[in-house]
Amino acid sequence: LSDILDGARWAADNGAKTVSASYSGVENSSVGTTGTDLKNKDALFFYAAGNSGDNWSWFDYPDTIVVGATTSSDVITSWSGRGLALDLVAPGVDILSTVVGGGYQAWSGTSMATPLANGVAAMIFAANPWLSADDVQTRLYESCDDLGPAGEDDTYGMGRVNLRAAVGAAITGPMELDVPVLVAG
Repeated sequence: LSDILDGARWAADNGAKTVSASYSGVENSSVGTTGTDLKNKDALFFYAAGNSGDNWSWFDYPDTIVVGATTSSDVITSWSGRGLALDLVAPGVDILSTVVGGGYQAWSGTSMATPLANGVAAMIFAANPWLSADDVQTRLYESCDDLGPAGEDDTYGMGRVNLRAAVGAAITGPMELDVPVLVAG
């Protein structure tokens, strides 16, 4: 776990705006402090909620985005982590991915959902590079499709990521452009 978290910090130190980790140990407080470290570097940290159906209601990280998995019917999987710590969900069943040796296979897990959510945040940054990590996190959460009880809940967090809504949210609101004084010659 410490190697993965060191790698996340290294990525942010070297310009990454979003970092994704799919590994056990989401309940370890160092996952939360790593998210805070990355946020202080204007980057976002995504972490898989785990595949044991655990209820993570005894912690919540303000700066680490914990991702659960849904089926193609937008239902939380039986094995996805959930609870107060869960921030949002993404598709995580039968996700086509590359495999060692070449080719593709369908895989399931919060390890498949987490990079999808990370990709949505990366698209927000790409659509509006003037946004801070806090701004991107807010737009990501606000653009989710609410699947459970209204608002944030312990089963779906803020809801399922929605790429179209997220990019739309990225290009609305105040944008500032500073133009320096131009001098001839």
